[in-house]
Amino acid sequence: MIMKLGTSTVVDVLYVLASERVMHPGPLLNITSSELPVLMSVPSGTFDAGGVTFSNASDIFQNARVVIFSYTLTAATNSSGYYAILPRYYFGMYPALVVSSDPNHITMTALSLWGYTGTMISSEFFVPSYIVGTGDLNVINATVPMTESCMNPACVRISHSQY
Repeated sequence: MIMKLGTSTVVDVLYVLASERVMHPGPLLNITSSELPVLMSVPSGTFDAGGVTFSNASDIFQNARVVIFSYTLTAATNSSGYYAILPRYYFGMYPALVVSSDPNHITMTALSLWGYTGTMISSEFFVPSYIVGTGDLNVINATVPMTESCMNPACVRISHSQY
């Protein structure tokens, strides 16, 4: 997903609350609008401190099995880079978020995190979730070569559930 610098858009996420169907070992978690996805810089493996943020969650649909939250996603004018979107209570990550002034030039080596086929270690509860709306984001299909080793700090941190 590609976003231009200095812009905002809406991203909708569907959370599957009935997660006992996927071997959830504990009580069902209650996802609230105050629990926002976070973004991790791919090159550094650190959480972005304000350059790209999720905010203003609103509940647009909910029943006993699913809830859909709509979030505002904002990229500051100095937030160029590659980010992993990490939703709450989810084991894994969403597609890459690229923030750039020139969306036609993507560095494939920066996307190496998404080709990782090694072991993921997690003992956390998880709630399956899916991005179901991307607002004004440009969504492209980029083929990323598979790799058995982590190629950047974000991959190492995510694969060992250190976020």
